[in-house]
Amino acid sequence: MQVTRVISAIIIILSILANTLNIILLCRTNLKKRHIFTVYLLVLSINNIFYTCIGINYNMISDSIGINLMKYSNFSYKFISFLLDCCPHVSLNMLIIVSIDRYCCSSLNVRQQNLIIIRT
Repeated sequence: MQVTRVISAIIIILSILANTLNIILLCRTNLKKRHIFTVYLLVLSINNIFYTCIGINYNMISDSIGINLMKYSNFSYKFISFLLDCCPHVSLNMLIIVSIDRYCCSSLNVRQQNLIIIRT
């Protein structure tokens, strides 16, 4: 049980640190103006921080202390269930969208390259 607590704490700290650095890097104005994939990666980093702070901490609290927050109210049950189910799917979808965007950007086909151009 002690090993799980230590490893979970290390994962939480590293995840928050890495995603915060991603957010700082991706918020630079020269990246935001030119590439739409930076917005997708920014959403991915914010989602990962949110999931780390809420989801992993909830699992660590419920496993180590034995307090199950889902028992106290209907809202907390629905909210925590939604977060634990939705956040990993958002992360996966953002990675898929970034991969498609990068594929279209590096394609030799002009029609595929035009799919990712931002028009105002």
